Amino acid sequence: AGRAARGDGVNRRHRLLIVEDEAASLLAMTDYFDGQGYDVDAAHDLEAAESFLAGRPYDVVLTDLRLSDEPNLDGLDVISRVRRARPETCIVVLTAVRTAAVDDAAARRGADALVQKPTPLPGLADVMARLLAARG
Repeated sequence: AGRAARGDGVNRRHRLLIVEDEAASLLAMTDYFDGQGYDVDAAHDLEAAESFLAGRPYDVVLTDLRLSDEPNLDGLDVISRVRRARPETCIVVLTAVRTAAVDDAAARRGADALVQKPTPLPGLADVMARLLAARG
């Protein structure tokens, strides 16, 4: 479930959906971005992400490319669904393995940025802030 942002973060107005299947990573990102003032919802799989996306708009969707132990790239489906429903949403994709084919597939679906895992959370926050600033 979503949590309201705490503190006086500069990003209070930005709604963020994080889609990540690794529980520890999801918790760490949720806590970090909540502390940065984002209004954060957290989904552990594609089905949960779809439920959140159907219920409210997001300024940023941060999704892992692989959302299960299966070899499929569910994150591409997240990108497509977000792009169809809310073209203005910034989409950041996290991936442990970057290849030209992966970069191309994510870009074709509409990802705004691909970030190599692991990345320090402040660096990820910088990517998101630049995307949001560019969107105005």
